Amino acid sequence: MPEERKAFSAFKARKPVSTAWHEPWLEFLRTARQQGKQVQRVRVLPEPINRYFRFEFNAGYKPSQAAGEDIRFIARNLVASPDTPLLDFWLFDDDLVEVMRYDNKGRFTGTEYYDDPKYLAKLITLREELLENSLPIADLRLHGYKLLPNNITVRAVRRQDPDAKKIARAIVELAEQKTKEQRATEENKAKEAA
Repeated sequence: MPEERKAFSAFKARKPVSTAWHEPWLEFLRTARQQGKQVQRVRVLPEPINRYFRFEFNAGYKPSQAAGEDIRFIARNLVASPDTPLLDFWLFDDDLVEVMRYDNKGRFTGTEYYDDPKYLAKLITLREELLENSLPIADLRLHGYKLLPNNITVRAVRRQDPDAKKIARAIVELAEQKTKEQRATEENKAKEAA
């Protein structure tokens, strides 16, 4: 989307980012919320967290959350092995699924719709597992290239759910590991260039 590219360019240049490119989606979310409908998303964290994810988090996910979308995050290693391709899909009232397709460079190429009850049942089960094992955006914050639990979340997790604490710790550890790897790569490139 050209508007999103402009917003991302502004973000990279550390200029104010307009959410006008995102407004149709935000209006959809506000309308859905007013109608009592629920929109949920589980985002598998990129490894490492990159600049585009930081843009998505601040200019896309935060406004979407404010408009009523339940956005959650999960570390990739909690979902599948690194070699397992992940499916990007939308479930509509558990009766229809829209599967997004991408080329080998990650560019969106189109969608396919399915209503086969067996396929739907598998994706409904997957959705429930992802929702159960993910953390809501409200419980996380970006700090540079790290995604960290909010202090309040860590205290609440300690009292309530030991599995959520493990997931939060895994997300933090993964982000820290990838940040170290990214810095080492950048340092090596700088040494090679010198």
